[in-house]
Amino acid sequence: MKKCLLPIASAILVPSLTISDAGLAQINSSLGSPFTSVEELSSDVGENVGDSRQREQTTSVSQLSDIQPTDWAYQALQSLIERYGCVGGYPDGRYRGNRTLTRYEFAAGLNACLDKINELIASATSNVLAREDINRLQRLQDEYAPELATLRGRVDALEALTAELEANQFSTTAKLFGSANFTFTESWNKDPEENPTFAGSATLNFDSSFTGRDLLRAGLTGSGEISWGSVFYRFPLGFRGQFYLVAKGQSATSVVPSLNPVSSSPIYGLSSGGGVGINYQLNDWLEIGATYFGSDDSISDPSEGKGLFNGQFGALAQVTLTPNDRLGIGLTYARYYAPNSPNVGRGGSSFAGAPFGEDTATSANAYGIEANYRFGDSPIAGAWVGYTEAKAEGSPGSQGIFAGTRGAEAEIWHWAIALAFPDVGKLGAQLRFLFKMEPKVTSNDVSERIDPDTGFNIQASYRYPLTDRIRWDSSLSVLINPESDSDNDSIWEGKMGFTFSL
Repeated sequence: MKKCLLPIASAILVPSLTISDAGLAQINSSLGSPFTSVEELSSDVGENVGDSRQREQTTSVSQLSDIQPTDWAYQALQSLIERYGCVGGYPDGRYRGNRTLTRYEFAAGLNACLDKINELIASATSNVLAREDINRLQRLQDEYAPELATLRGRVDALEALTAELEANQFSTTAKLFGSANFTFTESWNKDPEENPTFAGSATLNFDSSFTGRDLLRAGLTGSGEISWGSVFYRFPLGFRGQFYLVAKGQSATSVVPSLNPVSSSPIYGLSSGGGVGINYQLNDWLEIGATYFGSDDSISDPSEGKGLFNGQFGALAQVTLTPNDRLGIGLTYARYYAPNSPNVGRGGSSFAGAPFGEDTATSANAYGIEANYRFGDSPIAGAWVGYTEAKAEGSPGSQGIFAGTRGAEAEIWHWAIALAFPDVGKLGAQLRFLFKMEPKVTSNDVSERIDPDTGFNIQASYRYPLTDRIRWDSSLSVLINPESDSDNDSIWEGKMGFTFSL
């Protein structure tokens, strides 16, 4: 009897159970099972219940890939599935008929078949039930009456709990997720008196969707004082495009691909903050994208020299070519303007950031080529080269080297190569290397602000997932010729930190 009825219950959804010590004694007596504690029994039942929740209803025995006509239970399964419709399989198309069976699962399977048979009897459309089938079912129903009653009670309780959760949940559409990270940093040769540092920050994002294809995000971030992080709305343009409406906290890399497995070219930093963006996949190998972003601190300020159009802004356009699934090439152009405090060569020397001085309005035309290539499963190589033409749009005064600098021009160059090895040591881990020339001023009408040498940054980093929600990051880098000046000592920096995903 037990062997023949095994297929009945192995496809039923069973709720979790709470069993008293008296109930444990009764179950041990019925099953002859050596359970020594309620926890042991609950663990056994829970394990089987977890598997059973993955199953779906099956309408034909041929849908089950691991059931063959030569199997001893084939006829029984065929009858239960195709005649009574009360047995299902796993979503992957398997039945797994050899797995262990608990008494509660058997009761749930029996209950499902009883419900189906009652429907057949009520319809009275065919003589599907013989008298001997009805007698067997009656005996089984009597024997498993306590378990059936327990299951029905649990289902009623779960339905009530579900209704309460739906009535009091935060939102039917919004999802909350975020991360917290803690980082220890040590530097050498930068300042003999500089001490190691330990810092942390956190980010919380609320994501919502109105159609299933759009995304509304409102984020909070902070390492002490909490402020708004990313705030944007993205919606589809047909089946191949996306439009971005950004209040703050985004860069061009959220709209167009940066094509680098380790770091992004400084050209993308010229267009960041809030504004609009568009990305469209013309065909399988050609994608275009554009952004117009104003800086976070000026886009919402209506005062003179600020706002969406009169303050600092960056407009970027990119054509991305992916002729195959291994190669990607990006051709990028950016137009940048800052009425004060410019940062043209981001991440480079102070001369590259403000080639005509901190108080001089500066515009720039920047051009970049980015590429990556995947060598089979590993590694992934990336590279970029960028050239920027900067122009002084205003002069801070008539004194010193900046007197009459309006119209002065400067050239800035930067490049990098990178290599990433995925799944080193563990699935999801990544070992990465980066060698780049920092942005430097190679020519300038203000001759006093030309970088005398070239600064290089060499980095090695390793990312290792400890669990699905905890990641360990470490890196070691050296900056050679800081500020693109060989008179400055090299700076070594080591970092180690943990990121916790919420």
